[in-house]
Amino acid sequence: MSDRELLWVGSSKQALLDMPEEVRREFGFVLRAVQQGQEHPSIKTWTGAAGVYEIRVNDPDSTYRTVYVANLPDAIYVLHAFQKKSMKGIKTSQRDKDMVRDGLGAARDHSRQVMAARATQAAPKRKEKKK
Repeated sequence: MSDRELLWVGSSKQALLDMPEEVRREFGFVLRAVQQGQEHPSIKTWTGAAGVYEIRVNDPDSTYRTVYVANLPDAIYVLHAFQKKSMKGIKTSQRDKDMVRDGLGAARDHSRQVMAARATQAAPKRKEKKK
C-alpha cells in the first residue's frame, strides 16, 4: 500500500512547526503512520465529526493536539494543530473547535474539487460524428 498524501489546511502546518521539537517529532511519527494506514495509541476520535481524529502529545509542561480527517478520498488533511491550556480537566476551547470545523469544510471543498478534476481528466473524450 502506498502512502496517502498529507495536506495542510490553513495555518495548521505553521502551528505545528511552532511547537517544541520533541512534540513535532512525535506528531510527525504518528502522521507518517496514518499515511501508511497504521494505527497508533495516541490517536483518538474527535467528537462531533465523522472521520476526524486527534493526535494527543504531552510534554512535561503542556499538552498538544493535531486534528486531521482521513476519510476523504484524495488525501489526509491536517485541519488544526494547537496547544491546550491544561493537560487535563479543561475542555477544548470554542476557538479551537471552530478552527477544526472550518478546516473540515475547507478540506471537503478541496477534496471535491480534486476529485472532480480527476474525473474530468479520466473521462474518455467523445468523438464527434462527421456529417
